[in-house]
Amino acid sequence: MSAFIRKLSGPLRSMLLRPAARPAAPVQAEPALAWAAGTQAEVRPPVVPPAAPHAQQLSLYRDLFNRSRDAMVIADEQCKVIDVNPAWLRLTGLGRAETLGAPLLWQTMPPVTAPAADDWQRELLRDGAWQGELLVRHQQGGAAPCLIDIRALRLPPSGPTRFVAVCSDVSALREARALLEYQNAHDLLTGLPNRSLLQERMAWSLGRSQREARRMAVIYIDLDHFKLLNDGLGRAVGDVVLQESGRRIVDCVRLCDTTARAGADEFALLIEDVVNENDLLRLAERILAALGTPVEVEADAHRVTASLGISLYPEDGIEPAQLLRNAELAMRRAKEAGKGCYEFYKPEMQARVRQRAELDRQLHYALDRGEFVLHYQPQVDLRTGQIAAFEALIRWQTPDGTLLGPGRFIPVAEESNLIHAIGEWVLQEACQALQRWQACGLRRVPIAVNLAASQFARQRIDVLVERVLAQTGVSPEWLELELTESVSMQDPVASIELMHKLKAMGLSLSIDDFGTGYSNMAYLSRFPVDKLKIDQSFVRGLTTGAEEKEIAAAVVQLAHALGMQVIAEGVEQRSQLQVLAAMGCDVMQGFYFSPAVEEAQAVSLLAAERMLDLNALSRAPYRRTILLVDDNTALRDAVAAMLEGEAFELLQAADPQAAYDLLAGHEVGVVITDYQMPQEDGITFLAKVKQMYPQTLRVLLTGYGSTELIAAAVQRGEIFRYIAKPLLRHEVMDTLRTAFQRYER
Repeated sequence: MSAFIRKLSGPLRSMLLRPAARPAAPVQAEPALAWAAGTQAEVRPPVVPPAAPHAQQLSLYRDLFNRSRDAMVIADEQCKVIDVNPAWLRLTGLGRAETLGAPLLWQTMPPVTAPAADDWQRELLRDGAWQGELLVRHQQGGAAPCLIDIRALRLPPSGPTRFVAVCSDVSALREARALLEYQNAHDLLTGLPNRSLLQERMAWSLGRSQREARRMAVIYIDLDHFKLLNDGLGRAVGDVVLQESGRRIVDCVRLCDTTARAGADEFALLIEDVVNENDLLRLAERILAALGTPVEVEADAHRVTASLGISLYPEDGIEPAQLLRNAELAMRRAKEAGKGCYEFYKPEMQARVRQRAELDRQLHYALDRGEFVLHYQPQVDLRTGQIAAFEALIRWQTPDGTLLGPGRFIPVAEESNLIHAIGEWVLQEACQALQRWQACGLRRVPIAVNLAASQFARQRIDVLVERVLAQTGVSPEWLELELTESVSMQDPVASIELMHKLKAMGLSLSIDDFGTGYSNMAYLSRFPVDKLKIDQSFVRGLTTGAEEKEIAAAVVQLAHALGMQVIAEGVEQRSQLQVLAAMGCDVMQGFYFSPAVEEAQAVSLLAAERMLDLNALSRAPYRRTILLVDDNTALRDAVAAMLEGEAFELLQAADPQAAYDLLAGHEVGVVITDYQMPQEDGITFLAKVKQMYPQTLRVLLTGYGSTELIAAAVQRGEIFRYIAKPLLRHEVMDTLRTAFQRYER
């Protein structure tokens, strides 16, 4: 038997193997052959035709050539194509016959962004190699970017030169690189440029503005209360609101302007070629109107307002970072002014930033210096008129004698992590006040203490309350904790668990600022809460806004359905109180009864058994009442003269605000108003009256105005009748009799 065997080091040898008897002594064989079971004898290699290995190699190379994913082209010494692989044909869409004989990299691979043909050919002939990137055209259109590597190969011995070009399609690489560059410069959620790309464009635009003496502006936008929406309703809803907000902002600006997402709920605009500030005013108003329109998400409407800040080049800065910073400062001033508005940057805003920094510095020493005090505002039961509880409200007596309310320093305390220490002090001081009041023999009433958002989220509030109650000896039934709606909804499951712990201790719980957040009703029904507080923003508009009145009424109905009491805070007018009482509100709190007072005054209120006059709650009885609203005294006197001796009660108001107050306190059958009115026109006023008091009939007096507007108002049912001036007694009396016949049906 013969075999080819190779030593560990050495050439391949052909050996003849034959059986042999086992020798008496070990065979001294070479290590590589010691395994053979037989004797060895070297023989000549068999005669192999010299062409066989060469043919096998050629077949192997041809197979690799054809299977290669990269396009490959072979050209002769004149750079004429003599062979291509299938990948090349796929890349170009050409047939083999069309390709053979064509110039290499010229007809089929024109150098679009590469050196001219002569340049690469000279380099190839000189160096025997060339590398570069070219576009390879497809026969049916389009082109693919390819990395080209050409090498010169000389065939042995002294044979002709061949050029082998390998073309690697880098389209996917280019796309991936472009995608990565896009992602690095854009916000993935909204598709808008990010802050980095915005600053690049600002730098370019600033250079152009400097050269051409042009003005530009930056508008910084923050969505108000977005965190409440995102935390309360979930990130999915928040993402939709962000996407829709970005789209609406883009629709408000020109194609040449840049809209970027600058932060979590913040956008920034680069406005080029600003001619005058009035254009920016109109743009800001368009953006506010667009963002104020409710966003529909899964059949629910979510309304988000925004605050805008505007800075101008060159007045407010000459660097991108400076313009952005000043626009952001102006936006924060807009938030402080009440949100849902815009502010232009002013240099004094920098002073406000410095003041805030000084406030933060002083705040760190306030607790140790004993500069905090508690004031107490009574809450009154609308059924008995008695004081039912007090709310403890912190004040800061600064070293210069200024008394600051919590709105001035609590946000700073939350940012600087002082809120935990301050919150613990408030709880301790309120419980000590309860202890002092009870020791004086006063009627026992609870004290409500507000919990800040970060306190409820991070501090072991149950442990803290238990410790303070134990230290002061106060029974937990006299302590009430107020949680804001947004805090309770940040993590509803954890909130429910903690609320149950607090309730098990015997405490009373209430949800403050209800209606300003995004509560999930399913969770709200599971909260072990005793009271809901209607936010003062709704109370303020009770007598003048149909929407505020409807929301307040809905909160009262919801609370009662869940077995909770309702507290209305910020009640300042009798008319507000009358509307709330008519709704069934349980408790009021506000300046109408008493502001927040020092402890000594609170004790005096309790000791004196100060009561609310319950007669102030009810509306005046119905006496066929007419409300006449006009700023013209002579006209009011003329109508009063017409009604003299008639069985009507006439109420008069010089403006809509006074009229709203009278409507809250009286059952009015008919409202008469002039079209020309201060504050708002007669049609707008009567439209609100229809929404708030739909049974009341509405009559318009007019000597002005568009008949089309009046006819449209009549068509919408906002006006029952209108009477043209000058007034005639029989027309007025006929209209009133018809109106009261309908009202009294």
